[in-house]
Formats: sequence, structure tokens, C-alpha cells
Amino acid sequence: MSNKNENENEIEIEIEKLQDEIDDLRIEINDLTEKNEDLREEVTQYRDKISSTLSIVEDAIIELTR
Repeated sequence: MSNKNENENEIEIEIEKLQDEIDDLRIEINDLTEKNEDLREEVTQYRDKISSTLSIVEDAIIELTR
């Protein structure tokens, strides 16, 4: 009987460790998802700046070639 209880205890401890690992991974996934969203936002801002700059350059070229 003692062996069975020891095995059950070991299994419970292993399950708790795995649950902790799962929780840690969930937190990491949430952090990475948030970083991904921030990076997407940053990329959008850079694209907008590039588009605006290109528009200014195009206008300047048109003015210079008149």
C-alpha cells in the first residue's frame, strides 16, 4: 500500500509541475502576443510615415520637373 501511495504522490507532484509549466507557457504566450500586437502597430506607423514621405518626394519631383 505504501508503494501505491508513494506513486500517487509522485504522480500528483509531477502533475502540479506540469500545470505550473503550462501556466508559465500561457503567460509567455500572452506576453508574446502582446509584443506581436505592439510590433504590428509599430510597422503600421512606419508604413504610414514611408507613405507620407513618398508622397512628399513625389510632389517635390513633380514641382522640380515643371
